[in-house]
Amino acid sequence: MRDSGQRDQQAVLHRLRAAYPSRLLVIIGHSSGGHLSGLAPLTTDADALILVASGCCDWRDYPLAQWPRLLAEWWLVAPVLLRLWGYLPAWAGVGHVDDQGFAPPGAVRALLRRFDGARIEHREIAAAEGAQGRIVHFGFFKSQNAALWPYVSQWLDNISSHPGPRNQDSRTGADNQQK
Repeated sequence: MRDSGQRDQQAVLHRLRAAYPSRLLVIIGHSSGGHLSGLAPLTTDADALILVASGCCDWRDYPLAQWPRLLAEWWLVAPVLLRLWGYLPAWAGVGHVDDQGFAPPGAVRALLRRFDGARIEHREIAAAEGAQGRIVHFGFFKSQNAALWPYVSQWLDNISSHPGPRNQDSRTGADNQQK
């Protein structure tokens, strides 16, 4: 996964910047795509970074009550499932619960602190705002939650109509974190 952030995302950003040097560069990352985006050096060249349900993966940034579950999942269950199937099957829980389990506020804030020099706008979307009172980890992008999309589209419209100076430390970061 580190290679994905350091190499793959870096290559994509390099290609985009070369192809469209004067266009606004906005990175949208979900979950691990959000926290891995910080590993690509060219992320600092982006005009904006939108993180959806992204947080640090350090178990100490999660509520104390979740520590036993996290440690068991990451050091016992996940390695066994990966060895047996070669991937983490959906029934193992990814994407089926709201983000108190995957991107709780403490983990989100820990990630945002790592973007030194960025202007941060952090917004949490309550699970109750989602369809049937739930969003779930991948649910923000599903059509039943289209009512949530203006949180991002309006923010993008705002930065598109008021772009800041290119290549300065006044870049904007925003986080739409789901509970």
